[in-house]
Amino acid sequence: MVEMFSVSSSNVAEVGYDKQSSQLYVRFNNGGDYTFMMAYRSMNLNI
Repeated sequence: MVEMFSVSSSNVAEVGYDKQSSQLYVRFNNGGDYTFMMAYRSMNLNI
């Protein structure tokens, strides 16, 4: 499992990034989850 980090947002609760698969994981405050495929760190992801 990817380490998730809390963020200060009205919609997003946590984010995490998997370097090996280049996937960005987002957990929303309403309980939903989303995975962005091929989210490269060169996209200025500050996580």
